[in-house]
Amino acid sequence: MGTTNSKCSNSFLLYVFSTFCMFFYIYQANFTFLSLPFVSSSVQLSWLLMVLYVFFTLFTNKKTIAKSNAITFKYWKRNVYVFLGLFAYSVFLLLIVGRGDGSNIFEEVIKYFMYGIPMFWIWARLFGNMDCFMKVLLLTGIIQTFFILYCLINPTFALILDATVNYNPTIDDFSRHTMAAMREDYAGGLGCITSSGLVKYTLTGLIPCVYFCVNKEGSFYLLLFLIMAFCAAMLARTGLLYDIILALFVLLKRFQGQSMGPVIIISVLAIIFLFVLFTSSEYSRFVDDRFFRYESLKEGGTQGFFESYFYGANAHYPPINSDTFWGVGVTSGTSANGYEVNVDGGPMRQYSAIGILGCLIFYFLVLFNQIKTIRIFKQRNDRHFLWLLLFCMIIGEWKEVTFMAFWPIPLFFFVSFLLERKEKQNTIQ
Repeated sequence: MGTTNSKCSNSFLLYVFSTFCMFFYIYQANFTFLSLPFVSSSVQLSWLLMVLYVFFTLFTNKKTIAKSNAITFKYWKRNVYVFLGLFAYSVFLLLIVGRGDGSNIFEEVIKYFMYGIPMFWIWARLFGNMDCFMKVLLLTGIIQTFFILYCLINPTFALILDATVNYNPTIDDFSRHTMAAMREDYAGGLGCITSSGLVKYTLTGLIPCVYFCVNKEGSFYLLLFLIMAFCAAMLARTGLLYDIILALFVLLKRFQGQSMGPVIIISVLAIIFLFVLFTSSEYSRFVDDRFFRYESLKEGGTQGFFESYFYGANAHYPPINSDTFWGVGVTSGTSANGYEVNVDGGPMRQYSAIGILGCLIFYFLVLFNQIKTIRIFKQRNDRHFLWLLLFCMIIGEWKEVTFMAFWPIPLFFFVSFLLERKEKQNTIQ
């Protein structure tokens, strides 16, 4: 499904509106302290504003949303069918096992249908082309970069954020104290800290920056990439892995057969900056606090990295037996049949909720639709960019819940949709 107009490409006000909505849609902020009616989080507010905009334009603009014959839209619909099947299965678990205490798979699927599925149509109304969409995503990443850096240099501002928009009323005092302690060890911004924040920051900041690094001339986006990559490495250890993968992609794509002069100059400046940062006594404590986790990774190896999956004392997930084979219905908390689930990463949470067989079927169907989508592209650069996006999503899914979050999969298919449209336009021209 597409749109017959291409707004946003020449409307400054629409850029501002889209960026505001996108930022608070991705980086979820708590708005309960504002006492707004029917709105307790920024996701609800952003979603509501975008839906109202779509209805407003449909009633005031003769141009309507047109039915699309895009191949990517076919696979997007198949993805919706997968989640319809997951919804039916979650109802089955709710009736057979019970709700339990904590995050229930049924409620997560409902949230996906409320805030995720409609976004494909909403984005199609807001964004007319790939560059427009990537600019808005990049702007959200730049805004978050300012929050991350300013929180580092002004701890008081970070405390204010944590007491207001970052405040989570659903967690207990111990968990809240633990999250507050993270500020001493992790960089973070508005609704963005540790691995969960890193996935958001990568997909909506670093990935769009890479897109422009490859497709635009000049050094601005390269410098911006270095700044954002530095922030990503401070958010979580996985940030360094993202940085290496994305940097290699930029080097291979942008400078293939071209002069490496800009890369050399920017690399020298980056090395000088890092040398001053790591050797200056004024900043040494800051560096030690924010990057000590890489030292612990070196000492603990993969066990330290995956401790919260399989080794940690706080990692709990149901064993495979007759009671749990079909799933216990919760991704976090205690199931109705008494199994505790407290584990990082999408695969282990999905396994806990829908069982080993359901987990394997879910990931097979989701990845199958995404891979089939990628393979329809004839332009190698478009195909490689989508592979990069999918690979980053898979890394994010391994560390945190990404595929069941309500926005990453719609993001993937909408990017594919815009790239397919661009390929068709280039073919006609």
